[in-house]
Amino acid sequence: MVVNPAEAETIKKISRLFLEGMTPYGISRQLESDGDLSPSRKPKWNATTVKRILSNEKHKGDALLQKTYTVDYLTKKTKVWHSTDQYRKVIWRCNHKYGGEKCSTPHLTEDEIKVAFITAANKALADKDTVIETFRLIKDSVFDTSALEQEKAELTDELNIVAGLIQDGIYQNAHVAQNQTDYNREYESLTSRYEKAKCHLDEVEAEIHDKHSRRKSIEHYLEILQESKEAVTEYDATLWHGMVEFVTVYSKNDIRFTMKDGTEIRA
Repeated sequence: MVVNPAEAETIKKISRLFLEGMTPYGISRQLESDGDLSPSRKPKWNATTVKRILSNEKHKGDALLQKTYTVDYLTKKTKVWHSTDQYRKVIWRCNHKYGGEKCSTPHLTEDEIKVAFITAANKALADKDTVIETFRLIKDSVFDTSALEQEKAELTDELNIVAGLIQDGIYQNAHVAQNQTDYNREYESLTSRYEKAKCHLDEVEAEIHDKHSRRKSIEHYLEILQESKEAVTEYDATLWHGMVEFVTVYSKNDIRFTMKDGTEIRA
């Protein structure tokens, strides 16, 4: 497969926006706004195309390993009322509303959520100096991966050793008469040992990646705080995706934003 330079830049852009917290739907709207062409060379994008690119092994690389995403940027489902007339309104409703579970969470309009975000964003900005300084003091210890890297190296050595023993056993069995019951028992023991080490290695690599991703996400969030000199007066989608991890709605008067650094702010 040959990827042309323009397509490669678009793929990099999609990966960057995704790692910054933007959903596939949000990315598709951003690409359309920026005039980027889709793989079919059309100006129209959709979330399905973005998700396919993100999940494509030929594109995603190490940067997206073990990364998961949520299609909706809130734990709500969208519903459009009066979609074809002047009363058109986008509302958000609980995921469990039609799933057989009772849900007391109210419907929220998109405008209500945006207003709540503006309030939360300004509260975050008001306390930004404390947040930035706290992160500076703890980042090296909280996101240290040296012990995990050492464990990764040891597990890699273990895999190489066991793989060598398996290959030696196969070679010997092919050239020297052996008791096949004993051979199969030894082979199964070695393969089990290999799979156990491989599973452990995958877990360690995922933890390393998670620490790196979380640090990058928080650093991006703090850059936004540092660069924001004035109060937020209107909704900004880029600001949302750079600041918000998720939102929890308890009631219309209790909407809480969990920011990228883990801080919970009640709007």
